[in-house]
Amino acid sequence: MKMDLDNPSTWLTGGAGTVILVIAYKFLWPVLSSALNSAVTNARTGDQLMKQVMEERDRAVERADAADKRVEAMVRELYSLKNSVDLLTFQLKVANEKIDTLTSEVRRLEGGGHE
Repeated sequence: MKMDLDNPSTWLTGGAGTVILVIAYKFLWPVLSSALNSAVTNARTGDQLMKQVMEERDRAVERADAADKRVEAMVRELYSLKNSVDLLTFQLKVANEKIDTLTSEVRRLEGGGHE
């Protein structure tokens, strides 16, 4: 499209367009600037919240790991105690068998001496 720069209406249209742009800039720029600042603030707040959530998640994972280690230690201790009880039970069984054997031997000897 070719512009006719010799025509005064072309200059008026261009001048009016410029005036409209200046007015739009004066009134719309604060609104746009405020919206952009608000968006940036919201993004920063969102980033900070996400950072806090991630830090809390990391702390929760650390607490869970520590709890798992405590449970594993307790299980090992329980198995150790169970093994000790099993060993003591076996020793008690052997001791009872020896007591029974000795008791029957004593009874046999006592019985044989009175006859």
